[in-house]
Amino acid sequence: MTLPPVFVLGCDRSGTSLLRRILNAHSNIACPTETKFIYQFTKVYETYQSLTGIKNMGFSERDVLDQMRNFICHFLDIYTKNNGKKRWAEKTTHNVNCAKTIDKIFEESPLYIALVRHGMDVAYSFEKLKFDKFTVLDKYRLDGADTPKAAIRHWAAMNKMIAEFSDHVGDRLLWIRYEKLCSVPEEILKQICKFLDEPWDEGMLSYNEKKHDSGYEDPNADKQPTIIYNSERYKNWPFEFQKKIFCEAQDMFEYFDYDL
Repeated sequence: MTLPPVFVLGCDRSGTSLLRRILNAHSNIACPTETKFIYQFTKVYETYQSLTGIKNMGFSERDVLDQMRNFICHFLDIYTKNNGKKRWAEKTTHNVNCAKTIDKIFEESPLYIALVRHGMDVAYSFEKLKFDKFTVLDKYRLDGADTPKAAIRHWAAMNKMIAEFSDHVGDRLLWIRYEKLCSVPEEILKQICKFLDEPWDEGMLSYNEKKHDSGYEDPNADKQPTIIYNSERYKNWPFEFQKKIFCEAQDMFEYFDYDL
C-alpha cells in the first residue's frame, strides 16, 4: 500500500465499532471488523525466543519486521481492493497492547485515531453486556472485584497505554472524544478526514445505509441507523456507587478532564 495505514485505538465499549463503520462508509477507506490476528502475530517479534531463533538463522530484526508487514498487508491490501477502496484502516481493541510494535513494523508511518469515552460509561456498558466479552476483565478481578470495578481498571490501563503511546508518535495520533463524536458528528468527522488527508464524505453520517461485513464487533453496531448521543447512563447508578467506581481510576479521569 502507498497511503499510510490507519489504526483505530481505544478501550472496549468506547465506540470503536461505531467508528469503524463510519470509516468504512467513506468512499476511499476499507475498515473491516476486528481482524484479531495482528496482536497475535506481533508476539513473534515481542517474544525473545522466537525473535532470537530467527536471528540465529542469519536474519536481522528489520527482516523480521518487513516480513511481518508483508504478511499483514497481503490480507488487508487484497481486502481493500476487493471492496473498491484506496486505503485500509484496522480496528482491533487488542492492538493497544502492541501499538509500539505495529509502529515499528510500518516504520513509523501509520496514522492513529484514539477514541476515548468517559470511563464511567464504559464501566456501565460492560455491566449491561448481554454477550461474553468479560475475559478482558479477568486479570482485574483477582481481588474479587465486580464488573464495574474491573471494567474501570481496564479502561484506565488501556487509556494509559494509549496516552504513553501518544507521547511516542506525536502528531500522527488524533484523540477523539466519543461524546463529541456523538454530539457534533459532522464537525468531528471532518476533523478526522483532514487528519487522514481524505475528502469529506457525507456518507459517513449515514454509515449504516452502506453495506458492512459482519464479524468480530459489537453485535448492536448494525442496529443504530445513525449517530446518536449515548452518554451519562452511568448516572442510573446511586451516586455513592459512582464515587466508589470513580476513585478506582481518578488519575486517568483527571488526565482526560472527566468528572462525575
